[in-house]
Amino acid sequence: MKVRSLLFTLATLAASFCLPASSSAFDPWGSSSFHSNWRSAPLTGFPSSSSSSFERSPAPRVERPSVNAGLHPAMFRASRIADSRALNHSTAKCWRFVKTALLESGSVSSYPQTTYAKQAGQELVSTYGFVKLRVRSPYQAPLGSVLVYGGRGAGHVELRTTTGFVSDYRAPRPCSLPFIGAFAKVGAPRTAEAAAATVPRS
Repeated sequence: MKVRSLLFTLATLAASFCLPASSSAFDPWGSSSFHSNWRSAPLTGFPSSSSSSFERSPAPRVERPSVNAGLHPAMFRASRIADSRALNHSTAKCWRFVKTALLESGSVSSYPQTTYAKQAGQELVSTYGFVKLRVRSPYQAPLGSVLVYGGRGAGHVELRTTTGFVSDYRAPRPCSLPFIGAFAKVGAPRTAEAAAATVPRS
């Protein structure tokens, strides 16, 4: 009898430490809804899939460039020629496209010989009589000016247009490489009305 009583006592104590069959009857965290709330609660600092934080922000509006009445009319023709032939993506031939546009517009008298785009400004100034304009940003460059960028590699060159920037491809924003400067050929002083007459309409 003593053995049976002892076994019964031990079985009763063991049962009291066993987990209950129902999960709602045992909650070590003090709240039976902890797990479900944890799974459904959004993580702080991380937007949900429906959040607009991951949506692309609209592209900033590109302001029309200024029309510098002192630039040679050929510069406006160069930007128009380049824009008519540009693609929607880069072909890594920016300087070649700009060279052709400058030559066909009459901005230069011969085909430029430098290889890299970042050398464009130096050659245009030393060989073709271009000047470096006093602008610090590509957005400040007047219509028709040649924008040159440096950095590692060949660099980049493009022309300022009424809708943005063009080389072998069109872009609403300037190149992200370090900006070397804007270059242009200066012609006879012209009125703003006469210069505006050469601007291609967007």
